[in-house]
Amino acid sequence: AAAGGEILIGAVTERLVRHAARLEAVAPVDAKGKTNPVEAWRVRLLEIQEEAAPYPEPRFVGRGRELELLEEAWESVLADNRCQLVTILGEAGIGKSRLVFELAARIEGQVVSGRCLSYGDGITYWPVLEVLRQLRTLPSQADAARALRSLLGEVKEPSSAEEIAWGFRQLLEERARETPLLCIFDDLQWAEETFLDLLEHLALLSRDAPILLLCMARPELSERRAGWPVALRLQPLEAEPVSELIPDALPQALREKIAYSAAGNPLFLIEMTALAREGDGEPSVPASLRALLSARLDQLSPEERHLLQCASVEGEIFHRGSLLALCPEDVQLTPRLASLVRKELLYPAQAQLPGEDAFRFRHLLLRDAAYAALPKADRASLHERFAAWAEERSGEYDELLGYHLEQAVRYRGELGTVSERDRVQATRAAEFLGSAGGRALSRGDMPAAVDLLSRAVSLRPESDNRRLTLLPELGAALREAGELTRADEVLSEALEAGRSTGNRRGELAALIERAELRLASEPEDDADLKEVEASIPALEELGDDRALAAAWSLIGRRQGLWKGRFAQGEAALERALTYGRRMGDRRQEALILGQLALSALSGPTPVDQAIARCRRLVTETGGDRLVEANVARYLAVLEAMRGNFADARALVGEARVTYEDLGMRLMAQSAISLAYGAIGLLAADYRAAGIELRAGLNALEGMGDLGYLSSVAAFLAQALYGQGRLDEADDLARRAQASAAPDDLWSQVLSGGTRAKVCASHGAHEEAERYAREAVGLAAATDALDLHGNALVDLADTLALADRTEEAATCVADALRLYERKGNDVSAERARARLAGASVTASEGLGGRAS
Repeated sequence: AAAGGEILIGAVTERLVRHAARLEAVAPVDAKGKTNPVEAWRVRLLEIQEEAAPYPEPRFVGRGRELELLEEAWESVLADNRCQLVTILGEAGIGKSRLVFELAARIEGQVVSGRCLSYGDGITYWPVLEVLRQLRTLPSQADAARALRSLLGEVKEPSSAEEIAWGFRQLLEERARETPLLCIFDDLQWAEETFLDLLEHLALLSRDAPILLLCMARPELSERRAGWPVALRLQPLEAEPVSELIPDALPQALREKIAYSAAGNPLFLIEMTALAREGDGEPSVPASLRALLSARLDQLSPEERHLLQCASVEGEIFHRGSLLALCPEDVQLTPRLASLVRKELLYPAQAQLPGEDAFRFRHLLLRDAAYAALPKADRASLHERFAAWAEERSGEYDELLGYHLEQAVRYRGELGTVSERDRVQATRAAEFLGSAGGRALSRGDMPAAVDLLSRAVSLRPESDNRRLTLLPELGAALREAGELTRADEVLSEALEAGRSTGNRRGELAALIERAELRLASEPEDDADLKEVEASIPALEELGDDRALAAAWSLIGRRQGLWKGRFAQGEAALERALTYGRRMGDRRQEALILGQLALSALSGPTPVDQAIARCRRLVTETGGDRLVEANVARYLAVLEAMRGNFADARALVGEARVTYEDLGMRLMAQSAISLAYGAIGLLAADYRAAGIELRAGLNALEGMGDLGYLSSVAAFLAQALYGQGRLDEADDLARRAQASAAPDDLWSQVLSGGTRAKVCASHGAHEEAERYAREAVGLAAATDALDLHGNALVDLADTLALADRTEEAATCVADALRLYERKGNDVSAERARARLAGASVTASEGLGGRAS
């Protein structure tokens, strides 16, 4: 009935595509095999409407109880006005998506979704980008919007993983306060670790907003992330619902074969039914779901099968534009797409690119079956052509472009047909992957950075100087990810390659990163650090600002801050800051600013000047929340030294909120408890200091973190001594000393002073004096005025307990001069009061204990 170049469809197909096409009703037409004329529509144009309705689903059977549990979770979210994370686990085809579809159809709220890709490892935030496209807005708070703009590529400055998670949470909360939000994330078994962290961040920290995070995954997720909360584990369907999904029209013997082979898997039942309906005669029943899907594809015409194979190269969701590029010879593209929609192999989807139509494979396994049928040579050609098409689209992910070019090169390598053109494409793939890996490193997404940079390195021949440029970045990512042995191997390789090829820039970049790595595990061995210091003139001659920023930062920390030489450290850090800003490295700048704030607190800079410097550092960041929090915790202790305890506690509270907002649990517990503890000791509020420090210690033990544990334990030991709990104080001081690194001055000095006072209280005066003088000796070798003063007061307490009052008074007088130089009004005033007393005994506020 259709004229040349015209497509007419019937009522069944109209229901399938009405939301995805412009249709025009025509007069009823005569159809083959039909007694009476049937309704018909003319297809004018395929298009994806803004709110495309989902494709018709099979009957919903056998999951009533599971649906009730999801509805209860939704009602709980609404009633409690909170966020909840629910994960559905099950094998492929078991009915996870069907269950979620049924819930989405029943609720009143906004539904958004994202999926993790099965290909292109390292594409951490793809599900977030999909949700952002659907919401079409950004959070109202400027900092939160900037974090997401960096992810969208709208601003150059990278945002950290914590900032992206916070910005995304702000957006979801704002939208959920307008309309309750169901956020669906599929295929979590392929999620990057950083994205799983983001979901946990959302679930734990979202507040005052009804959000249900509904995740779907295969059982591999539990193997990867054993502690991941799973609410539902879908089992195979029972016999009765299986029977309901098999049409009665099929012969009974075939129905029984299908039911037996399906083993309760709904996708098997649906696809087998479709195979039986479309085939001639009674089909054989394949032994597996994958074999069944392949058989279903074999039923198609060669042209339809080829179209699906081309589409599979882009992925589960694909665009009509990419098909035009991948199979340009197909002039019947639109009618074939309509035919595949009618056969329920595809359904229209929301386009991810502007001005495009999009389609989705009915199931990811169907996409996999289509892709598996492609010969390797065809795969290589199609991946290359898709990359060329995608590169023309603005805003396309470097990760995706790199992946498709990488696949093209890999398949040709397996076929042994690598040409000069392929080597050029390998270089381009490495450039895309290296660029994406560098961005992942900048935002702190170390799993993605390691993956992307490793792949970029593997695509570069060993003789390529650009490979040497990538190796130091890969070494840094491996170090941050905790893969220290591999990091050392990579950096040593880079160092040797730089020296052997005369690539001085690459050699020095590798040297700096290896020094950073080895000094963390072997702080006593500073051979690499000496080489870094000697390399500064060469780096300046090369004009390598990135390497200079890293070198001066390393020198400032290792030769300055770590050894208590703060004035020396500050000078190096200021130079590092200059180079970091010159190259626009926001991550390096934020790190250096935090170190400068620490130096302002702990070094010889007077309190008033240190406070002014900290406030200036905050202003210079332009509203960077993480830098503000890092500086605030040091600024708080400086304010406490002036006696402004309420202001000090308020600053720490603000920093804690920021760390918690950003999902930085370690900082929220360790750094904050140290700040509160220092304030409590200055205020002689030993009980309050003890509560905060004990909470921090317990949290660190629970997280298994040892880096901060010795410092928190040393401060807590001081607080316990102040409360008169001597045995507990001694136990913690011993523990702090045993776990502290040799160059951890604060832990060694504070715990040594506590042990000295406990020993003196028990009458072991000789041992006590030895501990106290060792602590003073450590502090005296630094320009940490306050630490040195506190160590002298601990020695004064130790001597006073042995009735050596004149010597004790001398120590207090020496401490007073140090406090006055620092501008620590609180400690200085107590030292004066102590000297004015009738005798010099252990007193409140100077490391002594409450009487």
